[in-house]
Amino acid sequence: MNTKNVIVFRNRDFSALIESLHADKSREAMAIGYYRLSTTERTQRLLVQALSLPADADYETRTPTLVGLGGEFLQDSLDRCEGEKLHLLDIHTHPWQSGVEFSGIDDHEATAKKGPYLKKYLPNICVTYLLFGSSPYDIRARMWDNQQETFVEVDIAIVW
Repeated sequence: MNTKNVIVFRNRDFSALIESLHADKSREAMAIGYYRLSTTERTQRLLVQALSLPADADYETRTPTLVGLGGEFLQDSLDRCEGEKLHLLDIHTHPWQSGVEFSGIDDHEATAKKGPYLKKYLPNICVTYLLFGSSPYDIRARMWDNQQETFVEVDIAIVW
C-alpha cells in the first residue's frame, strides 16, 4: 500500500506565505518552512510549524528566472531544523509559469546539492520542495526520499 503524503498549512501561515512570495511577481521568490511528520498507516502529514520569509537582503540571487538565498539565511534555517528537530520545506516560485513544473535547475539543485548535503551532514532532516506558479493556487510539491534517491509526490491541504 502506498502512503499518501500531505503538507498541512494553517490558513494564516499560507496567507502570509502567498503575500510574501507574490509581492513582486517580476522575480522569483523563496521562503523556508519547517514541519513535523505525523504518520498513520495510510497518510504521512507534513505539519507546517513555522515559516522564514526572507527580506531582499537575504537573497544571494533573485532574477525573473533564478533565485537563491544567502548562506547565512540558509545556515540559520538548517540550525533551526537541527535544534528543534524539524524538517525543511524549501519553497520558491516560477511567477512566469502556469501549470507549474519543476525545472531542470530545480532537479539538479535537489538531487546534486541539497539532497546529498543533508544526507551527509543532517541525515535526520527530510527536505520537501514546494513550487508556486503564476497564481497562489498553482502549486506542486515533492519530497526527496534519501533512501530511494527519488522524489515522492506530495499533496497540499490548508486548514483552519
